[in-house]
Amino acid sequence: MTSPPAPRFRDAFRALRHRDYALFWSAALVSQTGSWMQNLTVPFVVYRATGSEAWVGFASFCQYFPAFVLSPIGGLLADRLARRTVTLLSNVIGLAGAGALALVWRDGSASPWTTVGLVTLVGVATGLGLPAWQSLMPSLVPPALLQNAVTLNSAQFNAARAFGPALGGVVLARWGASTAFTVNAVSYFAVVGAVYATRAATSRVPSPDAGGRREGPLAQLRAGLGYARSHRGVLLSVALVACIASLGSPVIPFVTVFASEEFHVGRTAYGWLYACLGLGAVVAAILFAAVGERIRRSRQASIAAFGYCAALIGFGIAPWYWLGIVTMLGIGFGYLATVNALNTSIQLLVDDAYRGRCLALYAMAITGGFPLGAFVQGLIAGVIGVRATVVGAASVLLAVILWVAARPRLIGALDDHELRSLPPVVTPAPLP
Repeated sequence: MTSPPAPRFRDAFRALRHRDYALFWSAALVSQTGSWMQNLTVPFVVYRATGSEAWVGFASFCQYFPAFVLSPIGGLLADRLARRTVTLLSNVIGLAGAGALALVWRDGSASPWTTVGLVTLVGVATGLGLPAWQSLMPSLVPPALLQNAVTLNSAQFNAARAFGPALGGVVLARWGASTAFTVNAVSYFAVVGAVYATRAATSRVPSPDAGGRREGPLAQLRAGLGYARSHRGVLLSVALVACIASLGSPVIPFVTVFASEEFHVGRTAYGWLYACLGLGAVVAAILFAAVGERIRRSRQASIAAFGYCAALIGFGIAPWYWLGIVTMLGIGFGYLATVNALNTSIQLLVDDAYRGRCLALYAMAITGGFPLGAFVQGLIAGVIGVRATVVGAASVLLAVILWVAARPRLIGALDDHELRSLPPVVTPAPLP
């Protein structure tokens, strides 16, 4: 019996050989780089204006909570309309919000409330468009390259999380917040151009309606929930990513507090803390794009989540800036490796007619868990301090991961796709 050939580095990028996927991937890299410049700048200007950790948490809540509320609608639109059209419209809304944010900061009329209101509009665009974007991938590459496409999409997002903050720190230090917001607004044109240039994913996904009759929106939402409820792997992925988003991810807006109050560094060094978060994730994405298909999703998620929690605790107690840099690399690596396994499991488990709605649940877990966690942790940090808050939340997350990992049948649900060849799935009865 011969062993399978060793993975080659160039195999990590094989999905990019397909034109439409390469177009969307490149455009998303540009747009997400601009978004991360904004993500770095918003907590910085809010904290400088208010001096309040609670305000930082509140700004993050308003930026992401609309996506939680609107993700079900976005998932429904992704399953009822052409996903390319939904992606285009959501980016036009995001462009309007980002452009207005740049204008108010350029003319000097911005305030914390104005800033929060406009990033809320950008969150609306994210909620409407994220499920459609995630659902596009199976139509941009052959089925055999789906996992590679999902992993490269994570690599793109986290490369932007590395480049955006590093560039944003320089721009913020030299030209100010208005220029950083302007660059983000301009970056939206990359996705709009890619949508017009792509040839794939123009048709609407047919809905599996009973008797050939088209269901109404509420009935389709109920059917999507019932479908997700019947798949343990989908439910577990959504639950775990919700815990990660609410307990682990709020460290991101608190980086500005660590940089200012704990490490006593300037704007450029603050940008590098963010950048290392993305760099660690990029390393993980390239690694798992090359070898991820050889590792079971359950094993990858368990080990990576342990490492993620350890890095979070390390960052929370780090007494020096350089140690903060190292632990941020670990946070980025562990986060990417964990959520990549969870996202890939959902993509491989679900039938395409339900893909948008199932991925909307996944998006809701992230976009709802993160702002809620950031808001609550911001309030707690104002009482007990940011270090104790980060370490305490990471410890709770570690306890959850240990509980799940100690139940092989539960964590093994992430590998259920290995037991099936993805035949058409019978629609379960909708929720009452």
